[in-house]
Amino acid sequence: MSVTSYVSERSAEFALISWVVKELRKSFEYVTPIYPWITREGSNISKLQHTSHRFYVLGVFARRPKLQTNCNKIYIKINQSLIQSSIVANEVGIPLIAGCPLAKNFWELGNCEKSAWFNLDMLDGDQDYFFEIDDNFAGGKHGDICTTELAQILPTLLEKATLHDLNTFIDAHKSIRDCSYSEYGLHPLYQSGYKPIYLLMTNNSLIGP
Repeated sequence: MSVTSYVSERSAEFALISWVVKELRKSFEYVTPIYPWITREGSNISKLQHTSHRFYVLGVFARRPKLQTNCNKIYIKINQSLIQSSIVANEVGIPLIAGCPLAKNFWELGNCEKSAWFNLDMLDGDQDYFFEIDDNFAGGKHGDICTTELAQILPTLLEKATLHDLNTFIDAHKSIRDCSYSEYGLHPLYQSGYKPIYLLMTNNSLIGP
C-alpha cells in the first residue's frame, strides 16, 4: 500500500496549535507556543527578559495526514524516534504528545474540525506505528493511545510536567533535540530529525509583577 501526504509537518502544526492553546488556557493564564532556537529564545537577552520566571512545558509533534488514492481513510505514522524523544522528555519534566489534523485537503486543513492525538507513553519505542483513521473515528479503536478528544489525554500527561526556568528549559530542549535521529542513523549533529513545538504555560504567581 502506497500512502503519501499533501502537506508538511509545519503546515500541520498551524492547524493543530490552536486546539492545544485553547485546551491549556482552561488551566493556565498564559500559554505561549514557541519553536526554540538556542540563539534566539536561548539568548542572553531572552534570559534577561525572563529572569526568575517559572513555567511548565508541553511538547507537540505534528504528524502529516497521509492519503491513498480513491480511499477515504487517513493514515498516520508515528516514528519510533518520536517515542524515544518522549522517553527522554519525560526524564526532564516535559511531556510530549503527537497530533494529526484529520483533513484531506487544504480547505479542510484551514477549517479543521477534528484531530487525532497520540499518547506516546503508550507506545513501544522499538518500532514505528501506522494508524488508519476513517471518518467515524472517535478514539475507541486504539484505546488509550489515540483519541480525537485532546482533553482525554492531557491531564495525565501534564501530571508529569515539572517547573522550569529558561535555563533548565533550554537544557531540556537540547537533550530532546539530540535524542532525535533520522531513519538513516545519521549523527544528530548532521541531520534535523523531528522537532516539536513547545507550549510554555504559566500563571501570574509564577512570573511575578
